[in-house]
Amino acid sequence: MEITDCDTLFVEGLVEATMDARLMEIAEPGAFKGSAEVDLAEIRGQFDGDLTVREKLVIYSTGCVSGKIRYGKLVIEEGGQLGGDIQFGALHSAKSASADKRMLVAAG
Repeated sequence: MEITDCDTLFVEGLVEATMDARLMEIAEPGAFKGSAEVDLAEIRGQFDGDLTVREKLVIYSTGCVSGKIRYGKLVIEEGGQLGGDIQFGALHSAKSASADKRMLVAAG
């Protein structure tokens, strides 16, 4: 299934799809399998697949995210899980990516 022209996707059951949206929220009993490109993702359930979050990825204590993950900002509550091929700032240009690396060193 392909989901397009979606502002907000709220997942409570199992969704297997490819999607592009502004906001994706996965509730605690929910699961998403597939590919998603979103501005903001809030995960309380499970995500498995390719996930590109242009702005902020939030994984709550009950959330589990795995697969090929790209994000702008990341927040993980204690207990939240993140695994797979993880990359910060995948959508930034090479120039801003080097600036991001300097910021990571200063913050790390």
